[in-house]
Amino acid sequence: MNITKVELGNRIKFLPKHFPAPLYLNVEQAIYTYASHFIDGYCGGYWEFYELGKRKAPLMLFKKIDEPIILISDFGTVYKTNTQTASIAINLMVINHLVFEFYATNKKNIAEHLQRVYENLDNWVFGAETAEEVEAFNIDRRVISRFLD
Repeated sequence: MNITKVELGNRIKFLPKHFPAPLYLNVEQAIYTYASHFIDGYCGGYWEFYELGKRKAPLMLFKKIDEPIILISDFGTVYKTNTQTASIAINLMVINHLVFEFYATNKKNIAEHLQRVYENLDNWVFGAETAEEVEAFNIDRRVISRFLD
């Protein structure tokens, strides 16, 4: 399976590897902020880092808990889901919004880099060739798709 948890000794390199400085600060802060906004009861915590698929799509996953996660869309729709699904939904939303922000501020190179990161993660989640990995990682594609619509 092409799901790799980043070991403790490599955590410091993870964000700069996928989001060159100072971009990783924007991504990290936005993910925490969005999690606080869209995940009921979220108020910080430990995040684990993963690389997904052959293209090593980055994922920040908040510490897995056994209780259901309540993910609330901008339209007020409530999704009862798990840590992995909620984390991926937040990651995709943040990266997508940052793509728009950097295009709007004429930072085309950064926007294009983020677009590739987004596409790699999105392709891993929704691609037919990764369906078994996605299922094994216990991800609900339907919730992610509806949350992002």
